[in-house]
Amino acid sequence: MMFVGHRAYVLGFLLVAVSMTSTVKAEDICVVGYIMDNFCIDRGTLLDMPSVKTLEGPDKHSVHCLVDVASCYESGFEVLVDPPSGTYCRGFTLDPNGNDWALAKARETSTCSTCSGPSGSPTAGFRATIKGKMTKAPSSRSSPGTIEVTSLEDASVGCGDSVYVHPHCNEDSPTGAAPSLGAANGGGLLRSSLRWLWLGSSSLRWVSGVVGLVYSPSEYEPGQHVVT
Repeated sequence: MMFVGHRAYVLGFLLVAVSMTSTVKAEDICVVGYIMDNFCIDRGTLLDMPSVKTLEGPDKHSVHCLVDVASCYESGFEVLVDPPSGTYCRGFTLDPNGNDWALAKARETSTCSTCSGPSGSPTAGFRATIKGKMTKAPSSRSSPGTIEVTSLEDASVGCGDSVYVHPHCNEDSPTGAAPSLGAANGGGLLRSSLRWLWLGSSSLRWVSGVVGLVYSPSEYEPGQHVVT
């Protein structure tokens, strides 16, 4: 026996809900971390220190490599998120404004060939506080999200209680795992602890973020169209 009408309606609703997990509503976030060029991330080791893996020693990355070497600064920047332990997490790819501000701030506050920082300024491990709108959440430790940067300041400014928490940075795997339906990518709708949605006389049960369609014979009402 198959329920017609309501079953198709429920299925259509479910497909729409699941499709929402592929996008994320732009939200204001704040993150503090090392700024790293995509060139050194893609090569896996620091260009100026090949013995150091990029995501293991961003503090050793010279500002000279970051902002003096064209192949580095022209590749664009990411902000890395500090991990509880192990390798750093790829946080967010900066937009064009963010790239320009990161380049300017690093040169303004550091020591390098094109820098104008005061005497004794840092020569390696450039960090910054970045605020902006998250347009895509990170999908794993190694798959960054995207951010429309609205401000880039010294790392000492910080985020206070509003610091962004990377959804995958606590995972043991260095490459992370695929996001679940309840992850940061718009999964709030599927994360309900217990919710009933009545669609006609059928019901859709959501339990702890696990989607399940529940059809009960007792809920079937006379007058519904049935195909046997």
